[in-house]
Amino acid sequence: MDSTKILYSVAFFTFIAAVARPLIRSVVNTLDGYAVGVGKKLDDAKTLHEEAQALLESFKKQQKEQASDMKRLIEQAERDALFLQKEALEALDKDMAAQKQRAMEKIARAEQRATQEIRAVAVALALKATEQLLRAQTQDSAKDVQQMEKIIRAA
Repeated sequence: MDSTKILYSVAFFTFIAAVARPLIRSVVNTLDGYAVGVGKKLDDAKTLHEEAQALLESFKKQQKEQASDMKRLIEQAERDALFLQKEALEALDKDMAAQKQRAMEKIARAEQRATQEIRAVAVALALKATEQLLRAQTQDSAKDVQQMEKIIRAA
């Protein structure tokens, strides 16, 4: 090898090293900047993921609380419904008892009126029968008086 060739080779490699070094630094700096950007994006993504997990847990907790609240509301509504049903049955029983009492009183009044009417009819019939008997007796007495008068005249 010739010393010029060696010199050219050294000069070439020196030139390449001189040109390549800033180029490599530029590429490395660009890659480092890209890596930093990717790292930052990964950190942001991790933060968003953690926030999403926290939000999901919060929603799950709220859902459980709401389910628990709904269960309590349903149980309270069932208790209220049973209470209202009991009150309604008691009111119905009282109303039916009052209606039964009124019906019994109405029947008693009707029986009393019927008894009074029957007594009035019986009294009227008894008076009529007595009147007819008295008339019959009076007529018989008048006949007896007439017969006695005939007998007395005939004697």
